[in-house]
Order: sequence, then C-alpha cells, then structure tokens
Amino acid sequence: MILGIDSTLAEIGKFVNSCLAMLGMDFAAITGSDWATWGLDFAFQIIATIILFLLVRFKLWKPITNMLEARKVKIDSELNEAQKANADAQALKKELEKQLADAQEEVKRIIKSAEMDGNARKEEIIDEAKAEAKRRLENNEAEIAKEISSKQQEIKNTIVSVAFEAASKILEHEVDKDKYLELVNQIIEGANIKW
Repeated sequence: MILGIDSTLAEIGKFVNSCLAMLGMDFAAITGSDWATWGLDFAFQIIATIILFLLVRFKLWKPITNMLEARKVKIDSELNEAQKANADAQALKKELEKQLADAQEEVKRIIKSAEMDGNARKEEIIDEAKAEAKRRLENNEAEIAKEISSKQQEIKNTIVSVAFEAASKILEHEVDKDKYLELVNQIIEGANIKW
C-alpha cells in the first residue's frame, strides 16, 4: 500500500529541499573531485525528480484528481440541492400567497353573504312586523266593528224601550209588547236607519 498523503507530501518536501540545497551551493568552491560528486548527486537528483514526477503522475495524480472530482461532484450536488430547495421555497411561497389570496376572497364572500343574509333577515323581520301590525289592526277593526254593532243593538233596544215606554204612557193602557216591537222594527227597517 502507498504511504498516506501526509507522509508522502512530507517525503516530497524533504526531497525538494535537498535538491534545492544542492543547487544553492557555491560552484566556485567546488574542486575536481567535488565536481564528480556534485555531478553524480545532480544526476541522482534529476533521476529522483523524474521518478518523483512519474510517481506523482501515475500513483498520486489519479487519487488526487479523483478526490478533487468527488469533491466537485459533492459541491455541485449540494449546490443543485440548494437551488432545488430555493425553487421549492419559492413555489411554496407562491402557493401560500395564493392560499392567502383565496382565504381573503373567501372571507370577503362570507362577509358579503352574511350581509346579504342579515339584510334578508332584516327585511323578513320588517315584513313579519308589518304583517303582525296589519293582523292586529284588522283584529282591532273587527273588534271595533263588533263593538259598534253591539252598541247599535243596545241603542236600538234602548230606542225601542224608550219608544215603548213613551207609547205606553201616551196610550195609557197596556199595549202588546211583542206586536209593538215588531211594528217598531218594521218602521226602523223601512226608514233604513244607518248607524
């Protein structure tokens, strides 16, 4: 198994530092035998760099790019989810606004219906009150007519009685009351007396 990414990166860092240290040498101070050592070290460093490049290219490049690609896919997925959640929130907001508008319309309709029902009930109560007043008026008129008829009969009876008494006193003898009443009624009916 390949070393972990942290340890691999640490090793790469050490290698690069050692290569850079070699390049930072004072070339004037190098003697003949040092040149051979330096050349050999330089060749090893070039070979190590190439090996390092090949190692990174063929062993680490793919895992790193896969990791970066997986991270990109995850970020894209989260971004898509966030956009979808935002779109869902906007749709929900529009739906709630529509429901609110519908509820307001329903409230207006209910209020209008209640006003119409109230007005209809008011008219119904007024009509009932008028009908009751008319019925009472008709009952009062009937009672008044009955009372008038009763009083007319009383007056008629009083007139007959007074006339009989007057006739009795005038004639000073006894008169048949039934015949007299019949005669007075015929006279009253013949005269069409209106009360």
